[in-house]
Amino acid sequence: MRITGSLIRGLMFASFAASALAAVAGLGYFAKVESQVLATPNNIIVGDVLAGAIITIEFNVANATASKVQLVETFKHCDCTDVQCKRDALEPGETAQCSIAWKTGGRTGATNTLIGQTWRIVGTEQAWLCNVSSRCYVSAENPFAEASAILRGDERPTATVKLHPSLRCFRPNLMLTTSDPSLHATLDDGPEGLQVTVRALARAVQRDAMVVLAVRHGQTLIRYEMPVRFQPDG
Repeated sequence: MRITGSLIRGLMFASFAASALAAVAGLGYFAKVESQVLATPNNIIVGDVLAGAIITIEFNVANATASKVQLVETFKHCDCTDVQCKRDALEPGETAQCSIAWKTGGRTGATNTLIGQTWRIVGTEQAWLCNVSSRCYVSAENPFAEASAILRGDERPTATVKLHPSLRCFRPNLMLTTSDPSLHATLDDGPEGLQVTVRALARAVQRDAMVVLAVRHGQTLIRYEMPVRFQPDG
């Protein structure tokens, strides 16, 4: 069965207008049976995340056809996603590594995102569709006990912020980074649970400095960002 570019766009529009589950089931079946340009995995279910999570979903796109295919365009469910692929063309048998960065900020309850991609054989108007879908439940609770870390003190200004209790189960896989090299962040087991201690190694920090807490879970990387501000004593 040959599929034209205009028909593939019509299918995408109809899929996005339908329910998330129907879109996942229909497009997933279509990609596997008709296209032979496959996203693996093509459906990732993310569990509960806390408010403001940025979820990076990793997947591969494989060309199982006998011809070279070209990535023509990517369809996104909403502007909250940023789709990246490391290849824009695939020879037969080749695979491209792709990812979606999904910002859940402002969302609560059950939510989902869906993308589709059109891959075309060079020199023809034939196209294939693949999709990656992800569903998660966003809690209204912030991962940090405070909205930001406020550094106070004249010598090595410090801030300590408690983490949400649900993050304790991810303790071995939690990773901390800072956007400003003059900041140092550590994860500690405090008397009231997990906490992040932030120290300034200089007398000033960047305007948009933040601490990033991340946890990897299968095909997903979940990140939480906490702004850091400096407030001298007095």
